[in-house]
Amino acid sequence: MKKVKIGERAVIGLSSVILPGTEIGDGALIAARAVLAKNTVVEPRSVYFGAPATSLKERRKNKPEM
Repeated sequence: MKKVKIGERAVIGLSSVILPGTEIGDGALIAARAVLAKNTVVEPRSVYFGAPATSLKERRKNKPEM
């Protein structure tokens, strides 16, 4: 069985289904009840939702105020 890889600071919503072989990038957000199919690669800082999950957008990086 293939392993699931989850990057740092990734957020996974309640009742999400993540199938074997999925890779979730750093800072990605998986919405509640999303279904990630086998061998899905979630790009860093992206937002995924739905069944099957699709990409909605990319999250912005926070820029510190000076």
